[in-house]
Amino acid sequence: MRRALWFLLVVFCFVSVSLPLAAQKFTGTIRGVVTDPSGATVPGAEVTIVNTGTGEARTVTTNTEGEYVAAQLEVGTYDITVKKGSFKEAVSKGVDLHVASTATVNVALQLGNVSEQVTVEANAVQVETSTGAVGNVIEGNQVRELPLNGRSFVQLTQLMPGVSPASNFDSKNKGLMAGVDFSVNGNNTTGNLFLVDGVNNNDIGSNRTILVYPSIDAIQEFKILRNSYGPEYGQAMGAIVNIVTKGGTNQFHGGAFYFGRNDVLNATDYFNNLNGIKKDVLRRNDWGYDLGGPVVRDRLFFFWSEEWNRELRGKARAANVPTVAEKAGDFSNPRPAACENAPTIGGSVVTAVPAGQSSPLGQLLVQMFPDPNISNPVNCKNWAESLTAPIFWRQENLRVDYKLGKTWSVFGRYTQDHWSQPYPSTLGFWGDDRYPSIETSWIQPGYQATIKLTKLLGSTAVNDFQISYAANRILAQRGGTNPGLNDQITALVAPTLYYPLTDKHDGLKSGYPIFWGGLGNGANDDSLWTQAPWHNNEQLYILKDDFSKVIGAHTFKVGFLASNNQKNELVNPSDGDMPNFWGVDTGCTAPAVCPDSGNGTFNALWNQTLWGFGESQTNPFTETRWHDYEWYFGDSWKARRNVTVEYGFRWSFLRQPFAAKNKIANFQPSAYDPALGADPCNGLWLVPGTNFCQAAGLLGGVPGPNRSLKENDNHAIAPRIGIAWDPKGDGKMAFRAGIGQFFQRERLTQYLLVATNPPYSLSVGGSHPLDVAPAPGSLSASGTPAWSLDPAHQLPNTWQWNLTAERELFRDSKLEVAYVGNRGLHVIRYSDINAVPVSQLLDFAINGDNTVRPFGVDNNNCGSHPLPCGHWGTINQAGWEAGSNYHALQTLFRTRVKALDAQFAYTWSKSLADTDITNSGNAGQTGTLLDPFNPRKDYGPTLINRPHTFVANIVYNIPGFTGHNAFTRGVLGGWELASILGYSSGPSITARAAIARTG
Repeated sequence: MRRALWFLLVVFCFVSVSLPLAAQKFTGTIRGVVTDPSGATVPGAEVTIVNTGTGEARTVTTNTEGEYVAAQLEVGTYDITVKKGSFKEAVSKGVDLHVASTATVNVALQLGNVSEQVTVEANAVQVETSTGAVGNVIEGNQVRELPLNGRSFVQLTQLMPGVSPASNFDSKNKGLMAGVDFSVNGNNTTGNLFLVDGVNNNDIGSNRTILVYPSIDAIQEFKILRNSYGPEYGQAMGAIVNIVTKGGTNQFHGGAFYFGRNDVLNATDYFNNLNGIKKDVLRRNDWGYDLGGPVVRDRLFFFWSEEWNRELRGKARAANVPTVAEKAGDFSNPRPAACENAPTIGGSVVTAVPAGQSSPLGQLLVQMFPDPNISNPVNCKNWAESLTAPIFWRQENLRVDYKLGKTWSVFGRYTQDHWSQPYPSTLGFWGDDRYPSIETSWIQPGYQATIKLTKLLGSTAVNDFQISYAANRILAQRGGTNPGLNDQITALVAPTLYYPLTDKHDGLKSGYPIFWGGLGNGANDDSLWTQAPWHNNEQLYILKDDFSKVIGAHTFKVGFLASNNQKNELVNPSDGDMPNFWGVDTGCTAPAVCPDSGNGTFNALWNQTLWGFGESQTNPFTETRWHDYEWYFGDSWKARRNVTVEYGFRWSFLRQPFAAKNKIANFQPSAYDPALGADPCNGLWLVPGTNFCQAAGLLGGVPGPNRSLKENDNHAIAPRIGIAWDPKGDGKMAFRAGIGQFFQRERLTQYLLVATNPPYSLSVGGSHPLDVAPAPGSLSASGTPAWSLDPAHQLPNTWQWNLTAERELFRDSKLEVAYVGNRGLHVIRYSDINAVPVSQLLDFAINGDNTVRPFGVDNNNCGSHPLPCGHWGTINQAGWEAGSNYHALQTLFRTRVKALDAQFAYTWSKSLADTDITNSGNAGQTGTLLDPFNPRKDYGPTLINRPHTFVANIVYNIPGFTGHNAFTRGVLGGWELASILGYSSGPSITARAAIARTG
């Protein structure tokens, strides 16, 4: 009774602390039945379970049915000793316990003296006889020995049945170059949860990247839970990728490695040859080391690893750029007419900018272009260069395990993961043009720190308490051959701004103005823009508790999670603070004439040119916050000696995100007032208690339901049921089944987007010369609602089920055959809630007339536009109304026989949905809906639908030729062969034409 009160007090204190989420169980369980020679069960037998690496021991006693259970054990190899009077001591050696798994070790005692001992070796590959979940372990031998391009563990996730990568899945890179876009059993590619020692490793902004990439040498193993897993896991409607890091043992172990790659054998790219530039560089050097062992034997252990990747990757760039003379204002020797127009003023060709009409800002802008370096260009591209990008990655990882006493132990780990790509950025990231004068250097550090405290409560109960921190940042810093040019440009732009510089997020440190389509004729048509300075960061503060208790034939487990998290991000590149120029304004009303020389470089240098522009008040900075609170209960009930029933539920309070400064707005048709027309705040929900619209002098805007502008779901109760039947009770065959519901912590992208709605970043538009500010009062601030969230409380979730049969074919080899099904509910879909009605499609296609849209028509502010006039175009809405389904036959053969370690997996499947389940948060699919008023027309095979997938991995150790001479042993013996082979059908593709309905 006193122990129960102590435990309740501890739980109460933990809850009261109100710290945050994301760790989940990464231990394992050993259980079994002890019988006598007649097959009768033996109650009261003493079972001692010893970790052979650390010496940690757990002693339990068989119950009245002869059963024993040891829950929440660390992953590792164990020896199990069973003692009972009148029987010989029985020892099962080398029992491998894997992460999130149950090892079943049944022991048959023999009559005799207790001082005698019977020893057996455990099977290396076991049939799963105790759970209805579907999941498989990537074991340490596979992690260490399989060939992995780039030494990234992510490639190993593709070895399992039911896994289908998206087209942008990256299995070899790290940092910003990487992405874990793969679907498991037809679920969204953003529906998977990555855990490292129980710590959430997802970047929840998009759920398609992860925070740290554990070094191969620091991973002990990991398990992919693919279907119908237990209630101790949540926040994912797809798979759980559960990674366990290495810890120290009573023996010192260590190693060092080096891998290299060089372009010396590479051929030169065709286009490099065409432009007469050097071969692209590709050089990579990976090296590192690790060391683990005891500080105090049987009590205190450490494991340390460090790894570096250094890569140089070249990429060719080519462009049509102004000549040196043209950048200085001399157009007396223009290039061929196919490459640029000769500048004209009043119909006459000119060779220089008229005296007194030079643009100081234009003179700086043209300096961003590199000087031509090709005398006889192909396709007018007179500049080409192969620039080399340095790509660096470094990781340090330290883990410490300490046995405080007989019933207390503590584990701690710290990992820091630094990826960087200094200038020049040749990897195709967002926000930078191709010219090297002003570029971006990228940095992405990631961090994890965790401490877990374990307490044994007698021989039948154990409690784990874990507190963790996980974070990452993305920093874009200014680089290039002339980064100071940006400061000179923004200094001249500042006096021309319509909105005061104090409204801008980055002020004078903003990027230079955007020129969509470049400067125009005579310069390449690539847009001019830059990303830096820019940043975002995520921080997850994590708390959890897991308690298990064995009572008779039941193993109960209860636990909770709590979270306090944040994501801060600039919405646009830093040049979002600056004007956006869309080209020369040629739409002046007669008799006025818009100056246009016909040559883009000349226009930039000529201060008479009118440039069409738009300017935002500021680049919004989102400060998103969210909390999650979850509880679970489960029971593993040994209904009979050969039948295990699992049941339980998880109750999730996944709170909707909110903005720290309440600067978000949600467009809702029910709040739209036709009398207010195109008022920027018309139809917008604002956070209750705020008056941002009124403070900006706007008329619309009404209070929303809460701070998140979206209802919370308080009824996310997810049941889980599983059953496992071992027909003969010998552990060689099992029939299993499971079903359950799984709720998703939705990615945060939607809250990044609704922060761009009015009134938080109003805009103006018009035209003016580069060096002259619009006249005060000449423009009216405007804004258009562009984003909406479906306010309903539904959370995305799936129902998952499986029927599975496993059979041991011969020792250390098994075959698994499963039918796996999945039904996705409330899956996210983007649509246009200001879509053109079906009856008006032809009119819109011909005239592009926004007056046919339901929202944004305002006849009182038409200006020169004829009545009626519509101001608003597409309003993208994130709605949770879509669905998906998946059915598959999945087979897996696993063997570890002598020198051979092999696995073969085959999947025959079909994935269907009425939404894009590979979408990670943008509204790109809005324009591809066949009919926004009937989305079910889009129901069909998904972009990850691959009917046939086969993957195999093999590790074979060639004999050491023991007994042969030293030369034979040294040259021919001890080699290892390892390979990964994959084959799959291509994904489904739907051919689409452009659809004008969305504008």
